Amino acid sequence: MDHLFRQEYGRLVAILTRQLGSARLPLVEDVVQDALLRAAQVWPYRGLPPNPTAWLLTTARNRAHDICRRNQRWQKSEPAITQLLESTAAQAMDSADATFENEIRDAELRMMFVCCHPGLSSDAQLALILKTLAGFGEQEIATAFLTTRPTIAKRLVRARKFLREADVSIDLPADAELEDRLHTVLHALYLLFNEGFKASTGERIIRNELCREADRLLSALGPWAPAAIPQTLALAALFAFHRTRLPARLDGEGDPVILADQDRRAWDQGQLRRGMKLLSASAQGDQLSRYHIEAGIAACHSLAPSFEKTDWNHIAQLYGQLENFAPSPAVSINRAIAIARAEGAAAGLVHLNAHVDPTTVDSYHLYHAARADMLSELNDPSALSVYERALELAPLAAERRSLRRRMEGLEND
Repeated sequence: MDHLFRQEYGRLVAILTRQLGSARLPLVEDVVQDALLRAAQVWPYRGLPPNPTAWLLTTARNRAHDICRRNQRWQKSEPAITQLLESTAAQAMDSADATFENEIRDAELRMMFVCCHPGLSSDAQLALILKTLAGFGEQEIATAFLTTRPTIAKRLVRARKFLREADVSIDLPADAELEDRLHTVLHALYLLFNEGFKASTGERIIRNELCREADRLLSALGPWAPAAIPQTLALAALFAFHRTRLPARLDGEGDPVILADQDRRAWDQGQLRRGMKLLSASAQGDQLSRYHIEAGIAACHSLAPSFEKTDWNHIAQLYGQLENFAPSPAVSINRAIAIARAEGAAAGLVHLNAHVDPTTVDSYHLYHAARADMLSELNDPSALSVYERALELAPLAAERRSLRRRMEGLEND
């Protein structure tokens, strides 16, 4: 139900916003949340309806209608609003599923670009698309941005105010605006997938439903020719390669399985073939993006017959390109890990010490975990204390259990 509600939230917000206009986004969000709450109360006892989306849309429509009738400011427009709401629900209930699904995809596509209007700051754009289409909570968005929940709440309030006062069109952007807004859409979906592939909050370290949702929203761009550019295809390839390995990333207890211990026979070969096809298609054109490089890294992992036979030298080179293209401490840490695999832990530590400022990543548990792994391989006694620092910072219980096992192995040696 959690996955269903997250997906339906974005679908309902998109289709009702298309009908009522972006100025009424706060109303749309309220009635959709009311509909989901009502479903949570009713469905466990009555069972899942044959068409959950239509049920939720009808419930949200009725709630919006009630609010509109009570709101004096909208009295003049009530007949038009009522007609729109009723026609939307009628389509959901009466039309063929394929027709209604096409309507939802079109509404979601338009809503993606509404959220990425150039009048909004880039941070507000990303927060809005993650909230309205991906169903992220404010805390999840705050974690993705490495900021606080009140900060995200303020961004969302300002974004909704802008959409209301500017009455932003729900039409797809003109060519002059397309490139910048598409870039933001792709980045938001990238963040969404990353949150699913390596969760930052909650009990589960992997959230498959978020990966599927990011892939689904990205696929909604596919049929629209202006968005079918190499960067879009490269991001789709990256998603496919990551999804290749998802089936083997957790053990029976829900704890992460490191790459070296994963059963590669469980990897999804259909996603691997899809990724290769998309990566090949993304090679057209002359513009390189970070998605191309990251897809290349993921392809190396996915194509390797075993952990030992992975082309770590090539992966390290690709991370070097990414360091130049989109530098960040996380990229440098990953490059150091690849160098350690290719040339030995000592070389990995040299790169880590030379390219990562410890003061900027002291609160980042994966930095300490990577450093501890390299120190452990070198039989350095300080590895245990570094593991302890990583354990202290790790946000998820599954990560802490994984770190404890490594520490236990070190203590037993």
